[in-house]
Amino acid sequence: MIFKTAELAVINKVDIAHAVDVDAEKMRDDILSLNPDIPVILTSKHDWESLETWISFIELGLTRAKEAQRK
Repeated sequence: MIFKTAELAVINKVDIAHAVDVDAEKMRDDILSLNPDIPVILTSKHDWESLETWISFIELGLTRAKEAQRK
C-alpha cells in the first residue's frame, strides 16, 4: 500500500469533510495504523499553517534533489 512507503500523507480540503460525510481524523488514524512514522498533514484553505507545512516539505524535497544532482 502506498502509505507504507510514502514520505508524507496530505489530507486536503478538511474544511469540507463534514459536508461530504468524511471523518478526516479517522483517515489520519487509518494512515498512521499502516505507517506510524509517516507525517500526516490535514490541509484547509482556512489553515495557512498546514499549507505552509506542506510547502516546506516540498521545498525540502526540492533542495535535497538538487543537492543529490550535484554529487
